Amino acid sequence: MMVFLWLLTGHWLVIDVIGMVLCTAVITYVRLPNLQVSTYLLCGLLIYDVFWVYFSERIFRSNVMIDVAMSTARNPVIPGLLTSFALRFDNFKSKQSDLLNKSRLMTVNYFRCCLIGYAFGLFLAGVFATILNAPQPALLFLVPSTLLPLWLLAYKKNDIGYMWSGSFNEIKIKREVNII
Repeated sequence: MMVFLWLLTGHWLVIDVIGMVLCTAVITYVRLPNLQVSTYLLCGLLIYDVFWVYFSERIFRSNVMIDVAMSTARNPVIPGLLTSFALRFDNFKSKQSDLLNKSRLMTVNYFRCCLIGYAFGLFLAGVFATILNAPQPALLFLVPSTLLPLWLLAYKKNDIGYMWSGSFNEIKIKREVNII
């Protein structure tokens, strides 16, 4: 229905709504299994994005990224998948704190860390695109602003092993019961 509406009107708002729906669907249904896959995927796509924006003109005589697609769906989706992973880990930590009778306020909120980093990365991408008056690879700003704070926070809270291997999905917390 939305695609038909866009074909009839050609309005930019309709295509933006279609893009948001697709991004939301991908983030909802695709799950990154661990921080290792997330790190490799984000770093690989960062290198890919930087190459096509900054170096493709030297090889192909035109900037392929600008000619083909100024903005692609992978820019918001891939860091969004990392943010979704952080939310799943937060849910794990929340369940763990419930089983151990710890306060939920004391648990680390990785989701908030990623979300703030994501917003900051988008802001930086917009600022640099405006200042330099040239397209910038959004992943150049989104990857470091989401991945680095998550890594630092996980390292500080000793959760890096669980997140890297993805083993937090299978960990069962044993509750100690004292029988008197």
